Amino acid sequence: MQKDYILRIESSETKYPDLVYQHKLAGLRSRRRLRRESESGKDDVAERNGLEKYVKFTARRSRPRTILTVDMAVELLVSAMFTVVLFHTLSQVNPIEKLFTAVYRQVSSLNQLSNDSPTKPEHVSFLRSVLQSMEAVGFAKGSSLEFSVSSILNLLYFAVAAKVVDWLAWQVDNDIEESLLIIPQLGIQSESVMLKKSLGKLYLRFLLALARLVVSRAGLLVNVCQSRLTGRVERASQTERGVRDAERKRSRLDKLDKALQSCERLVLCREFVAMEYVKDLVINEGFINFQVIFYLALVTIDTSSTSLNGRDGSKSSCDERLKMIVVFPNLLPRRKLLEAVWRRSRKFLN
Repeated sequence: MQKDYILRIESSETKYPDLVYQHKLAGLRSRRRLRRESESGKDDVAERNGLEKYVKFTARRSRPRTILTVDMAVELLVSAMFTVVLFHTLSQVNPIEKLFTAVYRQVSSLNQLSNDSPTKPEHVSFLRSVLQSMEAVGFAKGSSLEFSVSSILNLLYFAVAAKVVDWLAWQVDNDIEESLLIIPQLGIQSESVMLKKSLGKLYLRFLLALARLVVSRAGLLVNVCQSRLTGRVERASQTERGVRDAERKRSRLDKLDKALQSCERLVLCREFVAMEYVKDLVINEGFINFQVIFYLALVTIDTSSTSLNGRDGSKSSCDERLKMIVVFPNLLPRRKLLEAVWRRSRKFLN
């Protein structure tokens, strides 16, 4: 099944971006939301009196608006389990201590440690050994963290385990954002970016979402209980005051959630073509794994193979070789989104 994508259209002459969804239901929801915003006066679109300075098309995978989903909870739980298991393995192997011990034996030429008979380790169950490892870091109940060499090594192992699991998480489930930037009279830029999300920020966002849910439900429950206990209608002002306090707390949590949504951007590919070398923007049909797909391609002049035959150094049209640059090559959205980009950008290419 093909994934669902969303197209974001930004322009220098519009205050709010236009959103185009692949599925009709999502598009209807978006249009209803934009209609409500326009009726409330939030969607103030500037009048397009002249040419636009730029137009940017951004395609990305459509994600649910809330982070409180079963998939996100399972992902966070599995990542936490992998972190604990990897930390336990590192703490049991203890490679840093073994390395320093081997170096010490080689440098000091003392064989006291090697002559000593090794002590047989006590047999402990796996779950108990994991709890002992977590107690060494200070996460278990009743554990006291002492600043010693072993505790510092355990903290280091835990940080390494968390970093490795974080790296594996965005390698397996990464988000790719691809954009097409059109600047009239200057050029066109195609870019593909990988968004490197952090598991630590996802944990904080999940907890913040739970806090927002608890705050909203608790405020409503308190107001309902007060109204039922008092049985008076004069409590409407107090109810409104409680709702405003709950909304104020939720707005603070929303601001913190937006700050945590920032992530590192890794540029996969970026290509800029001057407008004088751009010939056309077309939608082609292709095949991938016995499946028909449509892709958007930018037809440009191949400057690396173009020869200069004119007296003034101009290009000869007979020797021009064309090449095609695929737009959104990693996502390959459906034809509906491609046609929206094609219709919006035709006036800049004519």
